[in-house]
Amino acid sequence: MDHAQWQQENSRYLSLAIAWLRLRLQRLIPDSTITETEIADAETLMLEAEALEPPPALIALSSILELTRFEQSLLLLCAAMELDTEIASFCAKIQASRSPIPPML
Repeated sequence: MDHAQWQQENSRYLSLAIAWLRLRLQRLIPDSTITETEIADAETLMLEAEALEPPPALIALSSILELTRFEQSLLLLCAAMELDTEIASFCAKIQASRSPIPPML
């Protein structure tokens, strides 16, 4: 695979990963119509795209830094905030729907 092909496949992977993340976040918004099946289908597409050789940048970085799946998802969330303008609004809606939890000693 040449560099241009890898860049195209890497972009595809990132798009699929952000689509999966969007669904996960939307599912947490009250009155959401997103189903677990939709999330599972998006995750399947994302995981299939992870099998790319050489791997997508997020997967390669996760491997180099020995990130857990949680840490990888957190990194994706940080990147998605900059790449998808709706991610921040989804997070705000989720936060607004939660009652504040007082600090515990």
